[in-house]
Amino acid sequence: METIHIKTVTRSIIKQLKTKQETPSILLNAMSVLLTNVSFFSSVTNTANPTNGTFLQIVTSQKLVEKHRSLIEEIRRTEDKQKRAALKINLPCFTPSGTFSHRAEKGLLKHSGLLQFDIDPKENLALNVDTAPAWREQISHLQQVAYCALSASGTGVWGVVIIEKPEHHQSYFEALKADLAGWGVVLDEKCGSVSHPRYWSFDPDAWINPNPVTYTKIKTTSPDVYTPRLQTPASTEDATKVDVVLKQIEANRTDITDGYDTWFSIGCALANAFGESGRDYFHRVSQNHPGYRNVDTDKQFSYCLRMQPTRITLGTFFEIARRHGIEYKGHLPRPIENFITVATPRTPCLPTQSVLPAGYRRERYTDQSTGRISDVLVNADGYPASWDLPDNQRESLGQLIRNNPEVTELIGRFDMQLEGVEKLTDESERKWEQSKLHGQQIMERANGILHYKESKRQPGKSGKRYR
Repeated sequence: METIHIKTVTRSIIKQLKTKQETPSILLNAMSVLLTNVSFFSSVTNTANPTNGTFLQIVTSQKLVEKHRSLIEEIRRTEDKQKRAALKINLPCFTPSGTFSHRAEKGLLKHSGLLQFDIDPKENLALNVDTAPAWREQISHLQQVAYCALSASGTGVWGVVIIEKPEHHQSYFEALKADLAGWGVVLDEKCGSVSHPRYWSFDPDAWINPNPVTYTKIKTTSPDVYTPRLQTPASTEDATKVDVVLKQIEANRTDITDGYDTWFSIGCALANAFGESGRDYFHRVSQNHPGYRNVDTDKQFSYCLRMQPTRITLGTFFEIARRHGIEYKGHLPRPIENFITVATPRTPCLPTQSVLPAGYRRERYTDQSTGRISDVLVNADGYPASWDLPDNQRESLGQLIRNNPEVTELIGRFDMQLEGVEKLTDESERKWEQSKLHGQQIMERANGILHYKESKRQPGKSGKRYR
């Protein structure tokens, strides 16, 4: 396959422009696919206010070479990974996949039609500063690769391919990742995000494909199904707020991850606040992304647990959710005391005492001949209270008592007047006294008769025979 050395391209273009000669068609073909606009940022920490330029203009800029060449060379001489990472922070970056208002998936203004790939030594152990040029050459032999160069550290290889349907950016990346895996090449997962930034790097031996073929493979796979974990954070005010936000996310199936950077921030916020218990929360946030994978999400959260940058707190998570119209304010459950009235304990009540007149009682008798059991209301003098009533009233009261022995207490408690029973008056009181006296006389006579019978039964005692 014919490829073009980047020095040849840029020098030929400059020469043709200076002499006003016609640019060769092969150069125009090489340039056309790379003249799409992308966004340029002053540093990787700056996510706003980008400037725009063409992809080819940025990767071949002589001004950038003059300004950052010494830094690039220092980075490539540094073997310590942490020191190298600290130096790379000072480099500018750009987004090969499009122009942005701010560097996030939601900030995409227009897709460039380019899909970037990144091959790092941490996933590819055979890749290092010595073997990277050979890997670059091999990758450039793929017809779909439009551009291929060394990374800023000089230990990795990156490039871009052309895609036809930018709305399927993630699916194209998954397909390209699977294709290169067949070669034993592992791509950096972060390139699946359309907003993933690329450190500007200088590579005089970068390659441009004059006739790149559009990459057409799309991997359509269903995302993993989220399975709730058993370990959840203890019930705290922060946990309640997060749960309220997550319930809204799940109800509306909202993806708030906005690319890798936001996904990383959410993971760190949950890891800092809840530790290992925040893992389930992270899965609940991530599950609505089209490329959600259980294994990848677990791996990312474990990474966040190790990193735990203190500057990322739950406030970061709530702010990200707020940008998508999701807030916990106004959705928190009301405290229990606001809607539950606690009953005042009642003072125990003593059993209701009888309201019968003093001395009155109820006695139960069994008729020896019939075996019938009956309740009799006895007055204070010891004889049936019904004797104090006229015959018609006595019969009515007797019938009521036989049917319902509790009627006597009801009469006294509610001052009820029963049909056939006269209300207590002075006249009835007088009659009651008379009947009371009459009853006493009867009892005295009965006692005299009994005494007489007993005396007649005893021998040796005189007296008339009773007939």
